[in-house]
Amino acid sequence: KHVAPAIRRHMTDLLESIADRDRRPVADVEEGHISTASCILANMSLELGRTLAYDPTTRSVVDDEEAIREPMAKVLARQGFATTASPDSETAIGLFEADPYDVVVTDIRMPGMSGLALQRKLREDQARIPVIVVTGHGDVPMCVQAFQDGAFSFLEKPLHHQKFLDEIHRA
Repeated sequence: KHVAPAIRRHMTDLLESIADRDRRPVADVEEGHISTASCILANMSLELGRTLAYDPTTRSVVDDEEAIREPMAKVLARQGFATTASPDSETAIGLFEADPYDVVVTDIRMPGMSGLALQRKLREDQARIPVIVVTGHGDVPMCVQAFQDGAFSFLEKPLHHQKFLDEIHRA
């Protein structure tokens, strides 16, 4: 399993602090006192509500409402996913071109390019990227259109936390 870069930094900092405290080199701490460090790290992991497992794939959250976008991105980051958050489709496309996503979660109704148009654009650029469409204003024709355009899933706001995570993991 991979270890998230941020967690890896915390592990290194912790080992260095133990080495400083005991005035021993880090290598000695890593070899001779890893059980102490492991216990501390496990406790730290539980306290933070995080797992040391890391999924190196990138999830992108695209929503014009910061109060929706940021909590979704935080939930994904806490699950160990590399995550980007964009306030609009145009920003998401720019970020995608620099570093492609593996899964996109997008709102439908946004200023400028809609989430459905974003989905079509990403399909043109990256044929197999799963797109989870999220909306607070969904209707049957919109849902049908999203699936015809290749949506992986269609979720209605407010999001149910576990359902959202289930769909992310399935994607």
